[in-house]
Amino acid sequence: MQKDSSNTLVTLVQGFALILLLMAIFSISAIIQSDSLAELTVKMYRHPLTVSNAVLEVDADIIAMHRHMKDVALARNNSDLEEAIAQVNHYEELVNERFKIIRERYLGEKTTIDAAQTAFIDWRQIRAEVIALRRLEQHEKAAEITKGKGAEHVKLLTKRMEALIIFARKKAEEFLNHSKTKHRNSRFSLYSMMILGIISGSWIAWFTISRIRQAQQKQFISEERIRTIVENANDGIIAINQLGIIELFSPASEKMFDYNAKEVIGKNVELLMPEHIRPHHNGYIKNYLKDGKGLRGGNSLESYGVRKDGSTFPIEISVGDAKLNDQYIITGIVRDITNRRKTENRLLLAKKVIENASEAILVTDANSNITDVNPAYEKISGYSLAEVLGKHPSITKSGRHSKSFYEDMWNQILERGSWSGEIWDRRKSGEVYPKWLSISAIKNSAGEVENYVGLFMDISQQKVAEEKLEKLAFYDPLTQLPNRALFRDRLNLEIQKNRRNGSQSALFFIDLDHFKHVNDTLGHDYGDKLLIKVAQRIGSCLRESDSVCRLGGDEFTVILVGLHRIEDAGNIAKSIIDKLHTAFDLDGSEVFIGGSIGIALCPVNGNDYETLTKNADIAMYRAKESGRGNYKFFTQDMDEKNAIRLALEGDLRKAVNNLEFTVYYQPKIDLKTGKINGMEALVRWIHPIKGIIPPGDFIPLAEETGLIIPLGEWVLQESCIQVKKWWDAGLPQLRVAVNLSPLQFQAPNLVEKVHATLTQTGLDPMGLELEITESMAMDSVESAIEKVACLRDLGVQISIDDFGTGYSSLSHLKKFPLHALKIDQSFVRDLTIDSDDAAIVASILSMAKSMNLKVVAEGVENIEQLNFLKDKDCQEVQGFYFSRPISSQEFEKLLQK
Repeated sequence: MQKDSSNTLVTLVQGFALILLLMAIFSISAIIQSDSLAELTVKMYRHPLTVSNAVLEVDADIIAMHRHMKDVALARNNSDLEEAIAQVNHYEELVNERFKIIRERYLGEKTTIDAAQTAFIDWRQIRAEVIALRRLEQHEKAAEITKGKGAEHVKLLTKRMEALIIFARKKAEEFLNHSKTKHRNSRFSLYSMMILGIISGSWIAWFTISRIRQAQQKQFISEERIRTIVENANDGIIAINQLGIIELFSPASEKMFDYNAKEVIGKNVELLMPEHIRPHHNGYIKNYLKDGKGLRGGNSLESYGVRKDGSTFPIEISVGDAKLNDQYIITGIVRDITNRRKTENRLLLAKKVIENASEAILVTDANSNITDVNPAYEKISGYSLAEVLGKHPSITKSGRHSKSFYEDMWNQILERGSWSGEIWDRRKSGEVYPKWLSISAIKNSAGEVENYVGLFMDISQQKVAEEKLEKLAFYDPLTQLPNRALFRDRLNLEIQKNRRNGSQSALFFIDLDHFKHVNDTLGHDYGDKLLIKVAQRIGSCLRESDSVCRLGGDEFTVILVGLHRIEDAGNIAKSIIDKLHTAFDLDGSEVFIGGSIGIALCPVNGNDYETLTKNADIAMYRAKESGRGNYKFFTQDMDEKNAIRLALEGDLRKAVNNLEFTVYYQPKIDLKTGKINGMEALVRWIHPIKGIIPPGDFIPLAEETGLIIPLGEWVLQESCIQVKKWWDAGLPQLRVAVNLSPLQFQAPNLVEKVHATLTQTGLDPMGLELEITESMAMDSVESAIEKVACLRDLGVQISIDDFGTGYSSLSHLKKFPLHALKIDQSFVRDLTIDSDDAAIVASILSMAKSMNLKVVAEGVENIEQLNFLKDKDCQEVQGFYFSRPISSQEFEKLLQK
């Protein structure tokens, strides 16, 4: 612009000189030449400056629109999307306004500007397509069109805008050449008009200077406008010269790079680049200056910038160039794309997560037509994406669910926006399988459903695991019968059914007889096999509608449903007992057991779980008490006896705490000398109201409740204290025999307890004999032998009480370090009238003699029994024939005789 102004001034001076010389001759010619020059000046200004600037601004605005179109494609949310669309529309309006200016002042062919404007209209159509796709949440397609077809149209549009610039520059050169020609032709006229030019030249000079000032004012306005745009642009704008020196650094650039403009202007732009990018940039500048190759306007690339603190960040840069005063100026529009990168990474991560998710994901449009599935869906269902695309998800329907099921499901989706639950589906192979499905409705900003997303997982293995867990939770793993938990559930259901229908059912409690003996003699493996066979035999006596359950150990229950006659329950119970009494074959070993059954009727004997089971249990104990191997129906008197028993249990607990007991002693008689050679300690309960309670009434209860342990320890201590007093008083040093209960014998600290009692009382261990029953000795034989040996090591003597009533093995018995055997009084009572009992007693005496064991016969009540035992060389006896159990005071009088 300055060069054009200078040429104009020179021409005016020369013309003014010619006017002074030839004013008269060429006055008219001078005026014409002057007007021609003025018109040429205006044309040169209007076309090359205004049109070129407008074209450059259009080019920059198009680039800005394309950048914002990328923001449209990659917007993270609706707010970012609407902001990006607003930016696109803003720059589009600027382009339309500038196209009007270009068309108004353009002096070239109409086809050239029409081509540029047509390309812009085509780009607007692409823009509309991208925005529409983005509003439909089709991000990837929108991004693909923006990067592909959209970018190509921007390049095409830029080329067509370059054609306008080239034409404008060409026209400017034509005007310049025409101006020079005019200048030469008018030189003569100007000299001729020199005289006249003194007057008219002044006017011409004033007129031209005025026009120049107007042009300068327009240039100033244009520069001010550019400066305003640069200062308020959201993106950074950086201009460098051909040496890479920064000449312009916009406020947005200052904020982005954290540099003040004064700190970077005049410095190499490499200051803003990471080191690994600088060699590439230098090469680009060299190639560009050499042959014009490099990034041109309309193109952009992604790179990295460096802030003042040395931190790097991702940027997108668009580069343009211009030549001013024979120097190249390169302008870069820079955008910080940190957030965009994060968005892209999140989208990429989300895509990877979906592709690699183990759960199947299915996406449909608003009409429930499938638009996409992930690999997990293809793997689980067997269908590929191509096979299900555009189809309804019901193609995999299993047929297991009713129409109302799907109606309820969709009603919930429409009302709440989601649904989840278990559903059965069908694979491509035809296999029906269970899955856990979640469906969610995806709505746009207007609240309209655009997509449905279904996420499901195959729960076939989970179902199998649940069935296994259910079997473990509700079935006995050994017999495969329902366990206690399932028994409770079935009994409660049967009780409820009885209430509704007025029907009747029966509950059996079955306890096996002598099962423990099988475990002890043959081992637990054989015991398990026996339980399986027992379960089978019980089940063979029942109908399919009845239930047999195993509560644990050797306890079984039976639920008889739809019972019409009470006699039917008795017949089935008898059938079960008969089956159980039949020999069991366990791998060649013939085993005999039995069973006792208690029966409670529902609702007669109870209309709830607790009452019914309690009464069946009571009836079962009454069956065992009556001799085992039979069954008993529950009766009210059983409940009364049970109530008495509960009351007795309460009194017994108080008695243990209050020490309402005393120890009686029954003498043992040496048959050879006829003298007392020992005694058995027997506990008696002195009830404060009821008086003396027989041992048979409270000892079993104490055993059952566990009170026998503190009671037994007290008896042991009192007996040792009493015997020590007799010894210290100079009375015969007799040994006291104290009975151990099964619970006492099983206690792990028994030996320590006995030792502590002897230590505390000061009694010599030889003064104590402990009696254990035969069944106790046979319960866990090896452990019993070890415990007996430890007691013997203390110096205490051990005898077997109630011998002959158990199932002891002679081979096991020989291993025990015993002192004596006590023949149970049940054999002694009838030995003179029952040949079998006499034979048993004789065998026991013979066996004991061979094992060097002393024998004590209990329950001797007459002379005949005594004479039989003398004849068989029995060493000791005790019984009512000699003395009942008596108090310590009375026993002391016997010792003093």
